[in-house]
Amino acid sequence: MKNILNIIKDSNYSLSIFDQKLVDELESKITLKDGKPYVVCVIRDKEIVLKPEEVVRQLYAMKLL
Repeated sequence: MKNILNIIKDSNYSLSIFDQKLVDELESKITLKDGKPYVVCVIRDKEIVLKPEEVVRQLYAMKLL
């Protein structure tokens, strides 16, 4: 399942400071490979595994851009 809440559920991260629009935009870019969520990094323009800390990093980068 490519739901961001499932990715961050066992971490201490929260999405409360991000607009739902940004979260939805990131979620729409997720692809699954071998059961793992991947996204193209908005800064490096290369595919990366979407772990909890990477979700927050990508959302911050998207917000700043």
